[in-house]
This record gives sequence, C-alpha cells and structure tokens, in this order.
Amino acid sequence: MAPLGVLRAVYLAGTPVQALRDPATGALRGIAYDLARELARRADIGLTFESRPAPAQVINAVLSGAADIGFVANAPFHSDPVLYSHNYLRTPHSVVVGASSPIHILAELDRPGLRIGAARGDPFSIHLGRTLAAARFVPLDSVAPATVARHLADGTLDAFGASRHRLRQLAALVPGLRTLPGSLFGEPQAIIVPATAPARLALVDAFLHAVTRDGFLQTAIARSDTEAEIQPNN
Repeated sequence: MAPLGVLRAVYLAGTPVQALRDPATGALRGIAYDLARELARRADIGLTFESRPAPAQVINAVLSGAADIGFVANAPFHSDPVLYSHNYLRTPHSVVVGASSPIHILAELDRPGLRIGAARGDPFSIHLGRTLAAARFVPLDSVAPATVARHLADGTLDAFGASRHRLRQLAALVPGLRTLPGSLFGEPQAIIVPATAPARLALVDAFLHAVTRDGFLQTAIARSDTEAEIQPNN
C-alpha cells in the first residue's frame, strides 16, 4: 500500500466531493480526506494528503511515484495509464434556470433553440456535449456566479449545469435561480494507483467495499454536506 511506510495521497484542490481546506483555520475536511485517513489507520501507517490544481496533475503525481494513491473523477472516457478502483460514489449534476424560465423539469431541456452551459472540459460538460440531441451545449471558460447569472439574465444561456452541491451554492448567491429536481449525470469518483501496482489496487478496492458495508462511507458523505451518493452495486 505504501512503499515508503507513509500513505501519500493526492486530491483535486477545490473539489467539495473530495476535500476542502478551511481558509480561516487551514483544517481539511471532506470525503476523500476521511477515506485517506481511515485507509492509513486501518493499514497502521502514517498519511500525507496533498492537493493538486488539476486532474492531470493528480494523475501525474501517481504516475511519477510522488503519490501512492490519487482521488479523481472516473469518467467513462478516461484512458489514463493508471489503474482505477471501482467507483465508490457519484456526484449528481443538474441545472439552474432563471426565475421566469418556462423550464421546470430536466426532460424539458433537450429542445431546439435551448442553450445549456457548463464549465469547459469537465466531465459533465463532455457528457452534455455527447448526449444533447436538440439543445446546444455552450462551454464556458468562466463559471463565476456573476458570469453565470449574467448569461442567464441576458439570454445567452437558458440553463447552467454543474454538481447539485455547486448549484446550491450558486442559488444562494444569486437570488431567483431555480435548481431543477433530479440528476442528469452522476459523476463517479474513484481512487487511482500506478498501472504497475495491481496488488495495491486490490487493497484499495477491498477497503472501499469494507467502508461501504460498515457505514463509514455513508457517514463521511453525510458529514461533507455535498449531496454525493454511494455508487450502487459496489
């Protein structure tokens, strides 16, 4: 599990479903952090838990040997030279619309003339780009609340999609936005190890099955307040 005697874990910075650092105290919290600590505890080893600013850098840290495991989104189109654990949870994604929008349910989104925005390059945007048949997908380079609100107000966008956790934060900052019920996409989360370490992957998968069965994972999800869900059939 940890060739150097300490479990070195990396995660994607600023990802609520993984881990966040309190800006005031510097304390870490989140599902990935709880899992990494518990994995190290059950293996009776120490832990280092570091962030990387982009998914590619999480993967590179594992590939280079700078980390033993990495926490990542495991989208179906990934073909990275690492081994992925089974998906232990998923992050539901939906859309927000303006207060006066005639759209009330997700089934009304994929219609001619509608424009659905999401952050350029993230798994949900790739999903929308591949699955929308009639509506037009609009990739956004900036998804700051003020930018999204302006696009929805001026008609550049009819809806904006992201994780339900991020949409809840957005709706709290921008009065009048409505989050549509349900989920268009469940972004899966997994743990990666180097392709040369299948035995380590087996240990990680056994750990994930164990924390799913004994309730530890559900407790970590509840504590994170992210609306994440345990991935079924794991």
